[in-house]
Amino acid sequence: MYWAAVLDALEKLLSKETLAEVADIDGLREHWKRVVEGANVAQAYLVVTDKGQLTDAQLADLWLNSDALHTQPIKSDVGNDLSLNQRYQAAVGVFARIGAAANHTYFLINHLYREGLLELDESAFTAPVLADTTISMPMQMYSAAVGAPLPTDLSDLDPEVWKPIQDDVELLSGESDAAGTEAADGGTQ
Repeated sequence: MYWAAVLDALEKLLSKETLAEVADIDGLREHWKRVVEGANVAQAYLVVTDKGQLTDAQLADLWLNSDALHTQPIKSDVGNDLSLNQRYQAAVGVFARIGAAANHTYFLINHLYREGLLELDESAFTAPVLADTTISMPMQMYSAAVGAPLPTDLSDLDPEVWKPIQDDVELLSGESDAAGTEAADGGTQ
């Protein structure tokens, strides 16, 4: 988020009188700093285990980058020791505080605009910023054993190799996974 650039721009665009009487930019800047800068500083709590410690902000970062959006492996022993639920609980608090800071910033900008103290194009408040759409794509899904050659033409699939996914009982029931695990462990398939 570019909160610092937004606050810098407000300081440059607003009159000294407005900055002194209406807009507490320094207070808002401090609010943002408390919620986004320094993951090593606990916002609400610190988790301490035999393997180390993590702040709620560090746990939230693990949730975001390892559990939610990305697939970065968790490298810290304490991070691996804690559950997905614990990382998510930390993320809820941390990202709620960031959302609150964003709301405070929006409300200030909106107030300044509505009072005629900040000149902006009306579209800043009315233009859509999220896509409002759905995608409907008819499809057919098939399964085959690992290593089966990919078909070049879906109109003539070999039914001995390629099964409609809803008809692949082993895949849907997980039986093929159990058999594969037994084989990997030296058992029979």
